[in-house]
Amino acid sequence: MRTQLFPIRLLLGVLFGLIMFGAQAQPIRYVKPTASGLGDGSSWANASADLQAMINASTSGNQVWVAAGTYTPNTTGLSDPRNAAFSLKNNVSVLGGFTGVSGSEGNINARTASPSSTTLSGDIGTLDSPSDNCYHVFYHNNNGLNNTAILDGVVIAMGNANGTSSGYDVRGGGMFNFGSGPTVNQCQFVGNSASGGGGIYCQTAGEKTKLTACSFVSNVGTQGGAILTYDTQTLINCYFSQNSASSLGGAIASASNLPLINCTFRDNRSPNGAVLAGTAGVATLTNCILWNNGSPFINLGGYTINASYCLISPGVTGYTNNGNNLSPTQSPFDNATGPELLPCAPAVDAGDETANATTTDVLGNTRKVRTIDMGAAEFAGTPYTVSVTALATPNTVCVGSPSSLQATASGSLNGPYTYTWTAPAGASLSSTNLNPTSATATTAGVASFSILVSDAVGCRATGSVNVTVNALPTATLTNNGPLSCAQPSVTLTASGGTSYTFTNGSGTVLGTSGATTTRSVTTAGTYSVRVANANGCVSTTSTTVISNTTTPTANILTPVSATLTCTTTALSLTATGGGTYRWENATTSAVRSVTTAGTYSVTVTSPNGCTATDSQVINVNSTLAATLGASSSTALVGSTISLSATGGSAYLWTAPAGASLSSPATSSAVSVSLTTPGLKTFAVVVTQGSCSQSLTVGVNAIQPPDLTVLLYARPTLVYGTAPFGVVVDVVETNGVASSGPITVKITKDAKMSLSLNGALTSVEGRSVQNGLWSLGSDASYYILTTSQSISGGNKLSVGLTGQLAAGSTTGMINCSATVVGGGESRTTNNIDADKIEYFQQ
Repeated sequence: MRTQLFPIRLLLGVLFGLIMFGAQAQPIRYVKPTASGLGDGSSWANASADLQAMINASTSGNQVWVAAGTYTPNTTGLSDPRNAAFSLKNNVSVLGGFTGVSGSEGNINARTASPSSTTLSGDIGTLDSPSDNCYHVFYHNNNGLNNTAILDGVVIAMGNANGTSSGYDVRGGGMFNFGSGPTVNQCQFVGNSASGGGGIYCQTAGEKTKLTACSFVSNVGTQGGAILTYDTQTLINCYFSQNSASSLGGAIASASNLPLINCTFRDNRSPNGAVLAGTAGVATLTNCILWNNGSPFINLGGYTINASYCLISPGVTGYTNNGNNLSPTQSPFDNATGPELLPCAPAVDAGDETANATTTDVLGNTRKVRTIDMGAAEFAGTPYTVSVTALATPNTVCVGSPSSLQATASGSLNGPYTYTWTAPAGASLSSTNLNPTSATATTAGVASFSILVSDAVGCRATGSVNVTVNALPTATLTNNGPLSCAQPSVTLTASGGTSYTFTNGSGTVLGTSGATTTRSVTTAGTYSVRVANANGCVSTTSTTVISNTTTPTANILTPVSATLTCTTTALSLTATGGGTYRWENATTSAVRSVTTAGTYSVTVTSPNGCTATDSQVINVNSTLAATLGASSSTALVGSTISLSATGGSAYLWTAPAGASLSSPATSSAVSVSLTTPGLKTFAVVVTQGSCSQSLTVGVNAIQPPDLTVLLYARPTLVYGTAPFGVVVDVVETNGVASSGPITVKITKDAKMSLSLNGALTSVEGRSVQNGLWSLGSDASYYILTTSQSISGGNKLSVGLTGQLAAGSTTGMINCSATVVGGGESRTTNNIDADKIEYFQQ
């Protein structure tokens, strides 16, 4: 790849006519960025640092040689430094790019290969800040310059004509030519700006500015980013790149006739004519290249643009095609910014031989190697054309099946090739940059795959290959399942093709492949079918057969008890489990009422046809669980006891002779009175619903205890104050034990006193139980009490000891005893008495 900075090969024939090294009458003045020696410009050792001073000091036929470096105009003595500028002089040539090495004086070949080695810059203030740059790098305002004033092999940069007036300080940032027409050869205008003519402004009535093999790069203007011209002038072998204008003419704005020969325009921009905007006259483009400039032309009124032997981007309009023009789709350049051509560019050897008589191109290379090329730069190598063919194997496939794509490239002298495949919509590639590659289409039809082949220097060829893509069958597979008790087999049904192969989940083929579209299966699982159509394309689909043979859960719901009773005469049976129901009696309701004992069954059928059976045994219990009880099983005659019965809703009582019932006799509890002794049997009939039960209970009616008392006073004859004893026997005579306290009262007599010794067990020879008794008294009686029960037919005795106090009298003392208590009811035999005779001794 060549660089953007273009090497200069000097026009030796022109220069030798000017220099004539043997004729020292045409002196050379030498300039360096820093003065050396005497600084008078007489040699490189005595070089001057003031370029303009050397130009001014030169006379007709003199030359000024400028060494590599950057030079700015002298601002000394100027009220506005931005007005500083260089100025050429008639019959004086300014040449740049020299090495500046002492001893090379007069050697025209001692120049570097890059014109950027000598830069004439307007960047006089803050570096890289355009706001304080010179308005013009070169300023020629009606100074009578003609083509004998020559500028050759320098870079003109950083002029900024952004003045505030409508005059000249807003035009020609790189060079301003008004009424002046110098010759400018092999120079670069870089990074200049102005309202009109960012690179150069030309307007003169005399000899016109002559531009040959010049480059205009990244200049900016409102009108004419690179050039604004009012002159009829010819541009030969010039290169325009990345210039822009905000109003019109990204590269050139012209108001006159404009012959353009072997010029290259690329990547220039403007909303009105990215290459050329014309207002009057004719622009004639011959052997030019216009590439990637957007809309390059605009006619602003009466302007004609003619083009012949030009290479122009596809789709460009606004010009008259005078023949032999080309519009390729591939860029002709071998780099991103320069004018150099690819060996395969259609512009190579395609120009008009008669249009250009120059001997070098914009790069300083030979202008004509074979037939002249289009554009500013000549291709010196061997041209060639790259071609490519492509083959698909197989070229007929089914959707989703791969085809191998193979490209064969030829013609390049600069291998190797790179390959870029492009798939159409509905197709994909295994790789876009491998050759061969695999292509797969997802839609039916003819798929056209494109191949772009590029060699090592960027020469390309395109081709394509078609693949016929047959549609896949639309395979369907259904089943009429599920499997169930009612349907033990299901049918698989396929469609969409001409041949069918059925398989089960294990891959086993069912039956024979062919046109039959159905299969019958009896087991659950996933089944597949491979469907083929008439083109041999195959699709596969599947269906899942499910099985529903679950047996229902039959159940008969009953009340808490499954027994008919006296009160529960009917039971409700409820069948559950889903589906339908059928009882053993052929009824089909889920609920059934039964009134008799037995075994009842129901069959439940679920929607899948499966059945289950449940049964229920119903029992009958017609016996009442009635109870009967008495408050006491033994009671005294004359007492009242309670009888109670349970277990029914109605009661009827009966009493035996010698007893009576309280009223009413139909309650669950009654009171009975015992009137005679003996076993009394009471009966009750307990009724509940339809059931009844008779119960009896016996109560033994017994007589109450009968106590009688026997009193013994001993001795019966007492003399004086002799002691004596009184023994009382309390005897039960009815054979029934006493109950409750027993009290014995003994009458008092003033002539005697009695006391109780609880420790005695015998008094007056009779056995007593004094320890069970206690003695009290009141005014009339000695009172004996005991809580001891006397068993039936037995006795309980107590003995008191006494002392008489009769004095001198003689007589008889009557002593009586009365017993009460002990639960007896007969009191007619409760008193006994005895007497004691007493004598004074």
